[in-house]
Amino acid sequence: MIHVFLAVVCLIGVFIVSVLPRDVIEGAAARALQVGLVLLGISSLASTSYVTIGNNEVGLLSRIYWASPLPEGHIIAVDNEKGPQAEVLTPGFHQRGTSSRWITRRGRRPRC
Repeated sequence: MIHVFLAVVCLIGVFIVSVLPRDVIEGAAARALQVGLVLLGISSLASTSYVTIGNNEVGLLSRIYWASPLPEGHIIAVDNEKGPQAEVLTPGFHQRGTSSRWITRRGRRPRC
């Protein structure tokens, strides 16, 4: 969630730099600062949309936002519900749209 907060702070910074008087900061420096803040904001949002699961790990998804509550008596969410999801992430790189609504827990894969 800190990455989303950082992105919002960067966008506010871009707005503040654009309304500062010209004698406070020069044109080229203001533009460079704005571009830097925008890039920092985009990279902080992008860093919330992927997860890497190690070779001996399994990723367990749990949805926390923007979903209906888990029905009474159910322990696994299957149809756009909050809670532990039926999907398990295997080792490797996984990308999701906006992962701020998910929690990914890593656990050791059991030996067979």
